[in-house]
Amino acid sequence: MIHQKQLESAALAAEVEKFLAKGGKVKQIVNEPVKVKHGTSDQYKKRSCRCEKCMAWALKTGVIKTTKLKGTKA
Repeated sequence: MIHQKQLESAALAAEVEKFLAKGGKVKQIVNEPVKVKHGTSDQYKKRSCRCEKCMAWALKTGVIKTTKLKGTKA
């Protein structure tokens, strides 16, 4: 399995060299931050957001009963 990966890596390197030799350019990808909508079930439940908007949504929908978090001194 390791030998197969080495062969694939060598083949890929050869293809990249051919691409660059023909004048191809490798562009750097720019990562853009994901714009999220706070105060939704996905943001609160899946992404564990606890901002004021998400906490207000959770209170309004009955997911939680209080805004006090466990383990925090208030």
